Amino acid sequence: MVDSLTRKHFDSWQDKSSRKQYNNSIPTIDETEVIFINKDTLETYISVTYPLKYNIPNGDFITSRVIHSILKKNININLPVQNNETRLCYDPFIGFFSVTTKQNDYLAENTVNGIMQQITSLTSSMINPTTLQQAKSEAQVEFKNSFKNPYNIIQYVYNIDKYLLPKNYYTNYLQKLNNITPTNIQQTAKNYLKPNASSIIIIGKEAELYCQLVSLSQNYNVKFHDSLFHKFQVYPKEFGSQSIINNYLYLCQAKNNIPDIAIYFEAEYLIDTMSYNLKGTIYKKYPSYYYYETKLFLETDTLFHHIQVCDGEKWMDSTIVGGKIFSEQEEVYQRIYKAYLFPELFFDELNFEHEYICDTALYRQGVHKIKITTPYNVSYYDYYSLEDRRKIRTEKIEQQNNNLVVTETYEYSDYNEIDATTKIQLPYLIIQNYNSITIKMKIIDVDTKINLKKKLFKINEQ
Repeated sequence: MVDSLTRKHFDSWQDKSSRKQYNNSIPTIDETEVIFINKDTLETYISVTYPLKYNIPNGDFITSRVIHSILKKNININLPVQNNETRLCYDPFIGFFSVTTKQNDYLAENTVNGIMQQITSLTSSMINPTTLQQAKSEAQVEFKNSFKNPYNIIQYVYNIDKYLLPKNYYTNYLQKLNNITPTNIQQTAKNYLKPNASSIIIIGKEAELYCQLVSLSQNYNVKFHDSLFHKFQVYPKEFGSQSIINNYLYLCQAKNNIPDIAIYFEAEYLIDTMSYNLKGTIYKKYPSYYYYETKLFLETDTLFHHIQVCDGEKWMDSTIVGGKIFSEQEEVYQRIYKAYLFPELFFDELNFEHEYICDTALYRQGVHKIKITTPYNVSYYDYYSLEDRRKIRTEKIEQQNNNLVVTETYEYSDYNEIDATTKIQLPYLIIQNYNSITIKMKIIDVDTKINLKKKLFKINEQ
């Protein structure tokens, strides 16, 4: 039949091209990733695709066409998509499996997860015989109708020559199609469907899709591009509050084996119309020795002199002039304050709960937002720069009259490397505001060549 139809439509055509040698290698994808392209579209376009290598002569190709038919129907039934198509594009020895859909913006994440679920189910579950029979019947009709188009006929002839198929390959096509079993479907699906090594391509509006892309990053690496592929941003797998915090800690070298450090700072303490001066010293010895001393002055008089020491395990407060020994809860607040200079304390030792707050408006300004929840009815919002991983602002949130109110803020700026060797960065200016009090703290000097003795961190138990 193929031969007679070919003669009818292409009898005068002669192939004068020479047989080409084709590269038998195929590209590989090690792990599924999401590639997002920001483009102003009416709908969101989603494509799940990956390279594969078909063994056409042994019938895998015919079975795969049935799999695609089943997959397309399952997506239509189980996903609220506007339009979708499953297609197989193939080149010499190389195939590209692809599922493409057009979707409303707000359903993009559900659509991606649904497609991946349908692909996975074909590899893990035996297909229902009735479903298979329906798919085979549709494939038979499709194959018979394909001969109405001369292009398909020459494609079949071309395939026989190109892939060295048996001359009766298409003559026996329907018989091979009818012989496909549920076991064939599952085995072929396992061989060719690769939900763990796919490219998920999403094209749509970043402002509408950002939060869904962040959610997808819990399972996949997500790469952001603008429409001209100029902008590039990677959100690694399991992206979220923990990865942002870890990036900041890495920037501060809080989790690395850093040298002994001495930090000397001064602060202007403004209360209403009164202005005080504060001076302080921080000693840090890796991994968990801390010495924190502050003195508050009015002109030349010392109003407050306070020291806190950690010997590697325990903390001890000592108020030398003014004030009193802090209660347990007050001490926690003091430690929270210090933790902005000792970030490892805030995130490791205190072990507060944290979550990523998806805010599209902030993202467009280049800012991440994280909520920190403490066991003391106090929460914090931390804001980090997307570009350089630095923390730029903290807001203290408290419950007042059934409303959440920002009662305290910290602004971090003037980040500098403390030396050229360690590359540790610290905010040299921190501005704290609460009630009618403003504290402007500036780091005056940092010494990384100091050799701190452990006796400095000894706690006096008296």
